[in-house]
Amino acid sequence: MFDRIIDLIILVWQDVWIFKIINVNEKGVRLRFGKVNKMMDAGLAFKLPFVDNIIIQYVKDDTILLPSQKLTTKDGKTITITGMVLYCVEDVQPFVLNASVATQSIADVATGIISDVILQMTYHEILQSLDKLSNEISKAVRRECKQWGVKIEYVRLTDITTSRTFNVFKNSDSHL
Repeated sequence: MFDRIIDLIILVWQDVWIFKIINVNEKGVRLRFGKVNKMMDAGLAFKLPFVDNIIIQYVKDDTILLPSQKLTTKDGKTITITGMVLYCVEDVQPFVLNASVATQSIADVATGIISDVILQMTYHEILQSLDKLSNEISKAVRRECKQWGVKIEYVRLTDITTSRTFNVFKNSDSHL
């Protein structure tokens, strides 16, 4: 009970306090009554209590570790592939306002593009052209993510392993 009272006091205090500090590696967007009012750089930012909301975003290079994907190549091999994305925020406004969780959107786009590219190649082609493949994927992800104010530095495939798959049912026409 006491911790909820403290949380409420902190929440009200944040709305009443008229200053917000934006650190050197951050930028901010001031919303006034829910609409964009001003883009803000590092420093002391002024806000009107209960009227303004300042959203702060880290803008230096950052990485996203992509989840593992199990894919089947053009020649029928099942592989598990993981990757990472190096990006930086160039324009804070679309980054914080145009996607509900921009980093998740970047990861979703990257995994989708990786899947699309890998499914069109054989296992041997993938292994022979990893650098070219990463460049192709990076360009496609860069194009798709530009709408969120993000600069994609590169997408790297960090791990590619083959895996065996087993069919539980031998014949799809058999009945239990």
